[in-house]
Amino acid sequence: MTKIDRSKMGLRLIVLIATVIVALFLSSLLLNLFLLLSRGLSFGQLGSELGAPMSNPSFLLLMQGLQTLLVFILPPFLLSYWYGEKNSCFLKLVKAKPVDVLLAMFSILAAVPLVNFLVSWNQDIQFPSFLEGVEKWMRVAEDNAQRVTELMLQGESWSDLLWQLLVVAVMAGFGEELLFRGTLQSIISSKGRIQLAIWITAFVFSLIHMQFYGFIPRLLLGAWFGYLLLWSGSIWVPVAAHFANNAISVVFHYAEKNNYLASDPELLGVGENTWQLIPSILLLTACGLFFYLRYRKSTLKKQHV
Repeated sequence: MTKIDRSKMGLRLIVLIATVIVALFLSSLLLNLFLLLSRGLSFGQLGSELGAPMSNPSFLLLMQGLQTLLVFILPPFLLSYWYGEKNSCFLKLVKAKPVDVLLAMFSILAAVPLVNFLVSWNQDIQFPSFLEGVEKWMRVAEDNAQRVTELMLQGESWSDLLWQLLVVAVMAGFGEELLFRGTLQSIISSKGRIQLAIWITAFVFSLIHMQFYGFIPRLLLGAWFGYLLLWSGSIWVPVAAHFANNAISVVFHYAEKNNYLASDPELLGVGENTWQLIPSILLLTACGLFFYLRYRKSTLKKQHV
């Protein structure tokens, strides 16, 4: 009997895609079972009831948390086991330097004006008339995603904020980095295609969010997360950056909703505030140079050993 070579990139990608599809099906099945058991529904009532949770922020967060656990967190560990590799090697689950974690989080805070500018620019993109149908579909997908996000972040109490941070920032930040940077990027870069791996992973990462009018800034954020993993060698560094990105959005949304802010944070780097792009880009460049120069020094040292 021929032994399967589990180190082949193509096979690993197929197994990854299949595992995620099964996980999506499983999360949907568990959600349906939860509705059946918790609300005493029949199968006939299930279809109409599935729309009701869309108006319930707590249920939306529960759905999001369940999907993150089953689709983003569990598959990487299963794949690492199937590949016969240690999590520390394949998923880069190694201890990160505190300065790297803090600098990664700071870089996201510094990037807020630049991200706002890119989001504004991306949203203003006009499609040619023959792509009008595609543009309408993308607008609908964008509006639906935005509506779900707004509903999920609807709570106004401190407990709501903590629950939102747990699901949207902690779980999503860890899970998405584990799947995209820890797994997909590692698989594609297994043959030395690290630059290609970073950008393909960033493209898939941005595409899968189905928010096309934020595609470019999310693509660049995904690439930044990929380079943070490359330069630091630890998945915890991009996880920290991803957490910071999501946490900033959640906290800004909460603060704005409760009238804690004097101005809209989404205006940073936009309109009259475009001058803020200069310090934003300079700070990001400084962060990148710190990581890159240290990585380059470490790489050169290894080559001479």
